[in-house]
Amino acid sequence: MKMTRHFMMGVVIFILPFLLFRPSANAEDKEWKLMGKTDNGKFLLYVDTKSISYGSESIFTIRVKKEVSPEAFHESVKKAEEVSGTKFDDPEGLYKIIVKTESKEYLYEIDCEKNQLRDIPLATSSINIVTVSSISSGSAEENIKKEFCKK
Repeated sequence: MKMTRHFMMGVVIFILPFLLFRPSANAEDKEWKLMGKTDNGKFLLYVDTKSISYGSESIFTIRVKKEVSPEAFHESVKKAEEVSGTKFDDPEGLYKIIVKTESKEYLYEIDCEKNQLRDIPLATSSINIVTVSSISSGSAEENIKKEFCKK
């Protein structure tokens, strides 16, 4: 009986990480749309148009993703090459890896009437900070507001 219990625990321990950390079923359902650049052009900001949810006429949430912009990446590579004195063999391959591993997803809650943005963490950690800021004129966040706020 002990061997069976140990075997079952081993199976659970082996399978549990796959169940907990597998991509969600909705991963294929995402529909990313580029909304502009942020942080002085260092990042591209995308929204998942299928994730929008309206809490009221003036407030909605939407999933967003930030990726390093190609221009910012190439600027960083150029600086690294100057400092190191060597050339990178495959900067494009490196860019693809960085975009794949370093893209971050967030949940934005936009209040159309107050012109405010709440940036809500998607992953919980020991420190969870929700930032609230005004939406700047000409920003990617303003593009989101203009497109998705109900008139």
